[in-house]
Formats: sequence, C-alpha cells, structure tokens
Amino acid sequence: MRKTIAKAAAAGLLGLLSLGIGAEARADTNVQASNSCEDCEVETGNATSGNSAVTFTGQANGGGINAQKGNNETEADQDAQSTSGDGVTGQVIGSAGSGDTTIVASNSGKDNKVTTGDANAGNGLVSFTGQANGGGINFQDGDNETDSSQAADSTTGDGVTGQVIGVL
Repeated sequence: MRKTIAKAAAAGLLGLLSLGIGAEARADTNVQASNSCEDCEVETGNATSGNSAVTFTGQANGGGINAQKGNNETEADQDAQSTSGDGVTGQVIGSAGSGDTTIVASNSGKDNKVTTGDANAGNGLVSFTGQANGGGINFQDGDNETDSSQAADSTTGDGVTGQVIGVL
C-alpha cells in the first residue's frame, strides 16, 4: 500500500478516476464505478513564486559635480503567480456526450486525509531615480520618473475526500 500511496501522492490523486465519453453524435454513455479507501492520505506540494528588482537610474558621483540635460526614467512591471495542486482521495467521474448519460457510482472512505500545499507569491522593488552625489553638486534640466506595477496571485488547490461527478 505504501508504494501505491507514494506514486498517487505525486499525482495528487488516490482512488478511482473514470471517464465515460460518448464519441458519436447522440451516443448513450453508461459509467459504473465503485471505490473504497481507508486510511488514505494525499498531500500536494507547495508552490512559491516571486520577483525582485533593485534599480538606480541617473548619475552617481562621489563628491564632484553632476550636470545633466535630459530625463531619468525607471519602469518596472512584475507579476508573480503560484498555484498548488488539487488533492483527491476518492472518486472523480466525468462524462461528455450528446446522448443519454447514466452514472452508477458508489464511494466509501474512512479516516482519509487530504492536504493541499501552501501557495505563496510576492514581489519586491527598491528604486532610486535621479542623481546621487556624495557631497557634491547636482544640476539637472529634465524630469525624474519611476513607474512600477506589481501583481502577486496565489491559490491553493482543492482538497477532496469523497466523490466528484460531472456530466457535460
């Protein structure tokens, strides 16, 4: 049983997966499925994503004179998305067809455990735009501009112990 659980845990599915598909127009579809699972355990992995940027745009001088005619501009767009997987102990049945569909299914479970992984997403930005001078003089005929856009989305998977049936 341990070998089966280890393989299924990697896929995030432990139990029965049945698909009944009516290939012809107006074809009838019949699905019969039975599943039983006791002390079954599924755990999906964690998902983490992130972005980071450190920027400096302009002139840097350690004590002299900075003279600039013109603009300094920094633009940074960051998007981080992460999703952990779905974990299922039990039965997933799906059917798609244009005729009549009949599904006869039974599922039993006892002391089952499903854990979906954590999902984390983050962005970071440190920016300085313009002139830096360590004790000197700065002259600039122009503009300094920093534009930043950040998005971080994270979603954990669904944890199901039981039965899911779908008909299209």
